[in-house]
Amino acid sequence: MTCYRGDSIQRFGIKYPLYLDSSMLSSSEINKLNRVRSKKIIVQNICSREGGIFATVSKPEEVSLDTVTNITLEENEYLEYFTALLNSKISNFFMIFVVYLNSNFAMHTDKTYIGEIPIIIPTKEQLWIINDIFNKLSSIHNKYSSEFFEEYGRLNKVLYEIYKLTNEDILVIEESLKDIMSKKQNGG
Repeated sequence: MTCYRGDSIQRFGIKYPLYLDSSMLSSSEINKLNRVRSKKIIVQNICSREGGIFATVSKPEEVSLDTVTNITLEENEYLEYFTALLNSKISNFFMIFVVYLNSNFAMHTDKTYIGEIPIIIPTKEQLWIINDIFNKLSSIHNKYSSEFFEEYGRLNKVLYEIYKLTNEDILVIEESLKDIMSKKQNGG
């Protein structure tokens, strides 16, 4: 079966799959895997201020190892939206500066921490726009290309509108992340 570890995950995609021989697993391990056999968001469990949050969507038949945080939703209607939000500059700013207090150490992106991200539910029209951008970002193979960062900028702009952020708020987020995240993560 296809399996992922944290390092397999990139924003809106997978760098490489791993394969797990399920016949080698104990019944308790199989039970653990069956609990997350649904369409879900998978997040690298380790987050650094240079890299930020890396999240994508995983299919029900795909499983993950313990270096991955699995997020399942009761309503999959918002799966792409929440994945986009986790990958956004808003969430990265919030996690790095509010939750982790700009720590130099690698942090975990498990429920205790990502559960603190403020959630605003978009309108149906905004949801449609985010889903469209999500699909474009997911289909771009090179996650460090100018095409990717153009769409990523568009995503952040829509999320800034959803969150009703002022120009000053946006400037703080953009400049703060530009100063600490790697140039590779900022499109430079």
